[in-house]
Amino acid sequence: PSAVSLPPLPYSYDALEPVISSQIMRLHHDTHEGGYAARTGDLVAQLPPDRRNVTQLLTQVGSGFLPAAQETTLRNQGGGLWNHELFWKVMASPGSAPTSRANISPGLQSAIDAAFGSVDAMLARLKASADAVFGSGWAWVCVPTGGGRGGRLQLLATANQDNPLMQVVIKEPCAPILGLDVWEHAYYLQYQAKRADYTKAWQQLINWSAVSSFYAAATTGDLSYNI
Repeated sequence: PSAVSLPPLPYSYDALEPVISSQIMRLHHDTHEGGYAARTGDLVAQLPPDRRNVTQLLTQVGSGFLPAAQETTLRNQGGGLWNHELFWKVMASPGSAPTSRANISPGLQSAIDAAFGSVDAMLARLKASADAVFGSGWAWVCVPTGGGRGGRLQLLATANQDNPLMQVVIKEPCAPILGLDVWEHAYYLQYQAKRADYTKAWQQLINWSAVSSFYAAATTGDLSYNI
């Protein structure tokens, strides 16, 4: 058996309709993420049993702890697995209770206000960052976990399957609590070249209950909230 398995979606394929179609979700989860999971499993199976935690491995990307070829596989495939697992978790059915801003915790609300001024301002910046990604990548909101930047929420974009856990992306560890996928496979079957329409509609799906929970974990340095 593989050292890494593909977790099931946390909801049905059609749960995010009409914002994201069931056709996209099937391809995105089963085919794209399935490939990342299989190739990540092949890699970590080569490592000692006590060094197989994907999250902890990703925090070391850029440190040279693995041979270059293995590190590249971890960065691309392990990054793809981790990023998609977070992506599924930070979404919920449009109009469902978790998407209500009433479910933003007081702690997260204070952090958003301090870093961005308001939830609307944060989402506007996240959308602008996602829209500006050239080619494939992600836009993130993350929590510095090493005491850097005063613990203030950060917003940044990454290429391909990079994420802010990786030292190659940002030297101070920063735990993603919200991520927006702008690879074409995330939206093209439905939105074609209109990425900006997708990133606008996507905001209806944000699971504020989950994001609040991830914020609480990340502020204590607990990175086990995803995988």
